[in-house]
Amino acid sequence: MRKRIIALTAIISFGAFLAIVPEQIHNDSRKKTIKQECTVMIPDTYKVSVEQNTEDIVGQPYDTETTTTEPLDEQPPEAIAEPAPQPRVAYYTEQDAIDIAKTLWRECGGVKSKTEQARVAWTIVNRADAYGCTISEVVRAKGQYAFKENTKVYDSMLELANDVLERWNLEKNGQAEVGRVLPKEYIYFAGRNGHNYFRNKFSGDFTYWDYSLPSPYDN
Repeated sequence: MRKRIIALTAIISFGAFLAIVPEQIHNDSRKKTIKQECTVMIPDTYKVSVEQNTEDIVGQPYDTETTTTEPLDEQPPEAIAEPAPQPRVAYYTEQDAIDIAKTLWRECGGVKSKTEQARVAWTIVNRADAYGCTISEVVRAKGQYAFKENTKVYDSMLELANDVLERWNLEKNGQAEVGRVLPKEYIYFAGRNGHNYFRNKFSGDFTYWDYSLPSPYDN
C-alpha cells in the first residue's frame, strides 16, 4: 500500500513538473524574442566612421593660430576723373584786330620786314598789359600812335594783326612759348631810315631791343 502511495506521489510530481517546464521554456523564448526586437543593430561601417571622427576630434585640437579665412574680394580703386580742360579766354575782339591793322599800315606799312611790323603790334599789346587798358584805348591815346579811323584795312596787315593777337592770347591763357618777337617791357619805338627801333623807356636810361628773339616769320 505504501509503495502505491509513493508511486502515485511520484507520478503526480512528475506531471506537475511537465506542466511547469513548457511554460518556463515559453517565457524564456518570448523574452529572447522581445530582446531581439528591441536591440538596434549598428552596421560595422557606421561604427568605424564614428570611431574615426572621434579620433579626429580628440587627436587634432582646434588651432586658432593656423586657422585662415577667405580674404574679402578687393574692389578696384575708383578711377579719378581728370579735370575738364578749362575753356580758353578770349582777350581780344575782331575790332581789336581791325584797329591794329589800321595802326600797322600807318606806322610801318612801308617797312619790308614782317618781323619788324609784328614788333609794332607787340608794343600795342605790351602797353595794354602794362597799363591795364584795352587795345582800343592804346591805339587811340592822344599823341601815341598814328591811328586814324578812316584808314583802309589791308588784308596783309589784318592777317598779321590777328597772328600777333592770337599769340598774345595764348600767352595770357598760360602758354609759355608763343613766338614773341619783342619782350614785354619794350613799349616804345621810333622809325628811322625805313626801320623801327624799340626801347623799354620813353627817355632817360633806356635800352634798344637787340632783335635776339627768333622770328616765326619768313623775314
